[in-house]
Formats: sequence, C-alpha cells, structure tokens
Amino acid sequence: MYFLNLIGCRQAILGGCTFCDYGFGEKRSEKKVLEEAKEILDKIEADNEGYESAYVNINAIGSFIDDKEISGKVREYI
Repeated sequence: MYFLNLIGCRQAILGGCTFCDYGFGEKRSEKKVLEEAKEILDKIEADNEGYESAYVNINAIGSFIDDKEISGKVREYI
C-alpha cells in the first residue's frame, strides 16, 4: 500500500474546520507531490508486472478535486 501526501484539507488549513488535523502537516509543493506520484506509480507498475491491468485506489486527505488542494496538472498526471 502506498500513500501520496498532498497539502492537506483546505478547510482545516483555513481554520474553518476542527473535525480533523489534516491541514496541519508538512506543507508540500506541487513539484514534490509530482515527484512522489511518479515514484509511487512506478512502484505500482513494477508490483503489477505481468498482469494485464491493475487498480489504484486514491484516498486524498482533503479533496482530490479541489484545485486549491491539488492542481489539475497533478490530477491529470495521476
């Protein structure tokens, strides 16, 4: 199992939500997220060598479709 850390939940970062602590981690740049995504996807490809297809389950801390949390560039790459 691999985890890709994003910037965290925008609502928590803005102080509008106290439900969790997903906005209080290491601040990550888009470049760092892209590097880690490539590394994880390469590992998944290697793990699934010889299989016709593989599934990837993406669980984002926050929202995977919020442009303020993860850019369209990163989503498209993933």
